[in-house]
Amino acid sequence: MGILYQLPVGSEPNQTMTFTVGSTHVRLTLYYNPVPTGGQWHMDVEDADTEAVYARGYALVVGVPLLYRTQLPFWFWLEDTSGLNLNPYGGNDLGARCLLYVMDRSDE
Repeated sequence: MGILYQLPVGSEPNQTMTFTVGSTHVRLTLYYNPVPTGGQWHMDVEDADTEAVYARGYALVVGVPLLYRTQLPFWFWLEDTSGLNLNPYGGNDLGARCLLYVMDRSDE
């Protein structure tokens, strides 16, 4: 497996960042939906230059390679640092207990 790069995420209910993975300039938007009870985090992923949509409303799930089965030159990994492998819930776990990483496929 290649190198995972940690992304600077927090628990703000709406956050957007841009970064470059390989030659792709990515815009990542993370947002928290308090419904259902306990809530859930989602992400939108776009090309920051062309605004092409790669993923919209994709749920953040711990321990699953997110967008791995796509042809994108990258994928994401969400880790629960507590070791319990629980998805982020309640809106305050992202960036604290749960850390988000991106993998450049050229590193694989």
